[in-house]
Amino acid sequence: MNRVSAPAVLFVSAGVAQAGYLFNATDFAVRVVAYDPGSGVGVDFISGEAFDDAARALGRPTVDTTGDGLAISTLESVTAVPVYPPFRAFELVSIGGGGELVLELGRDAIDDPANPFGVDFVVFGNAFLSGGGFWTNGDPSAFIVGGGLLAEPGVVSVSPGFRGLAGEVMDEPSTWAWMTFDPMVRAADT
Repeated sequence: MNRVSAPAVLFVSAGVAQAGYLFNATDFAVRVVAYDPGSGVGVDFISGEAFDDAARALGRPTVDTTGDGLAISTLESVTAVPVYPPFRAFELVSIGGGGELVLELGRDAIDDPANPFGVDFVVFGNAFLSGGGFWTNGDPSAFIVGGGLLAEPGVVSVSPGFRGLAGEVMDEPSTWAWMTFDPMVRAADT
């Protein structure tokens, strides 16, 4: 079994807790190691606040967001679902073109074949389904999805972090060993 502890380059956003899950703060990112927002980071259309606070990637993903002020009041709490994910600057951090976010997980990510579906860690992003109208906080399965999936793919890397090896510098993640997954590169191309 390979042990990998993890600062990871992650784009973090929303998720829904699994039934029976007991919340443990160490299951999530606990420290921002490095953040370069890159170019093109957007702003929250309600508050005008930029999506550039890397601390938003720490801790448990958002499970409840607010209304958008159009179909649902901004004062109303709304459960995060695929047709209505978190979208506020106090919930998300964005990585623009050429940017990166390096996070330290609260515990080791372990390559364990006994993990459900072989999944050793999860990256929560803000991909969402678009539809032909406004969702009004009802049954998400009743929402008609018409526009498709809106996604901003990225590269995910995992590192054991600084280990004091020759050439490694403690506060420079670019000098550490990394294992990378790039969804835009097919296995046949490598």
